Amino acid sequence: MRPSGFSIAIPVSSARPDATSAQMELITSTRVSFGVSTQTACTRGSRTRAAMSS
Repeated sequence: MRPSGFSIAIPVSSARPDATSAQMELITSTRVSFGVSTQTACTRGSRTRAAMSS
């Protein structure tokens, strides 16, 4: 437990809520783009498998 670091973190986050919301927005957009890229990779993989088996 480090109360000094804890007390520093609270005023920073409360003083700048826009930074917190921007960070959450960045995390959400990153998660969405990652899901899309994963879906694209799976689609490509299944197409490649179908071409190899035929």
